[in-house]
Amino acid sequence: MKTIISILTLTALVLTSSFTATSQQEVNKQLANGSFSFFRAHRQGKAGIGLTWAVTTQQASYFIVERSYDGEFFEPAGTVKYTGVSVYKFHDTDVFPGFIHYRVVAVSHDDAHETSAVETVRIVQRK
Repeated sequence: MKTIISILTLTALVLTSSFTATSQQEVNKQLANGSFSFFRAHRQGKAGIGLTWAVTTQQASYFIVERSYDGEFFEPAGTVKYTGVSVYKFHDTDVFPGFIHYRVVAVSHDDAHETSAVETVRIVQRK
C-alpha cells in the first residue's frame, strides 16, 4: 500500500512540475515580445486623449490601443505600427464624458502579445 501511495505521489509531483514548466514557457514567450517601459494617458485640451508608451522589445509587429468606459470591457480605439523606435504615441479624439480606461496590446509577428497597465482619464465635458 505504501508503494502505491508513493507512486501516486511521485506521479502527481511530476505532472505538476511538467505543467508549471509549460505554463512558465508560455508566459516567457508572451513577455518577451512587448515589454512596456511606461504607459501614460492624459487629456489634450479640448481635442481628446493623448497616449504615450515606450517598449524595450524589437519583436513587436504592431500595437492595438484599447479603450473602455467601464474598466472591464475594452474595445479597439486604433492601431499603431511598430517602427523600431522605443516611444510611441496615439491621439484619441472619439471620446465621451466620464472615466475612460486605456491599455495597449503589443502584438508580435507570431501573434504573441503583452498588455500594458491600464491608465484612466476623466473627461468632464466634451467640447
